[in-house]
Amino acid sequence: MPRRPRLLRWVAVVLVMLAVFAAGCSSDSSGTEDGNNDSSGPQEYSIEIIQNGQHVTDVTLSQLHTLPEVSFTAIEKTQTGPTLLSVLQFAGITEFSKVTVSGLSKGRVATAEKELNRTDIDDQVILEFNNQGKTKLAAPSIPDSDWIIDVEAIEVE
Repeated sequence: MPRRPRLLRWVAVVLVMLAVFAAGCSSDSSGTEDGNNDSSGPQEYSIEIIQNGQHVTDVTLSQLHTLPEVSFTAIEKTQTGPTLLSVLQFAGITEFSKVTVSGLSKGRVATAEKELNRTDIDDQVILEFNNQGKTKLAAPSIPDSDWIIDVEAIEVE
């Protein structure tokens, strides 16, 4: 009967592994998955606005939809959304020399940034509403390979 103790050990190992797996998959109804007890539900997409290294505000998708929209055609599609200038104005920023927009690169495979001087920003530089419920930085003057997808932050200097 030497096989029986090995079989019992194997069964015990499998049971422990299942218990560990089940514990990792269980949901905690006392809070959110990050352990925060905020029961307000999922957070709405927003873009953090930063000026000179200081947090100014977060602009939500709902707020972006209240701003006037501009459209242009690029890569065989109409791009529509509020201008970058109107978003900054909404956040209370009217004077700046440089803007850095952060998010993801085209294809959503890496984080990316696009730096624009004030002279590069006109009424055709927009935060286009995408199909994922987020925005992308787009403009006819910026090659589409440099557009920032799923914009997360706008830093102003």
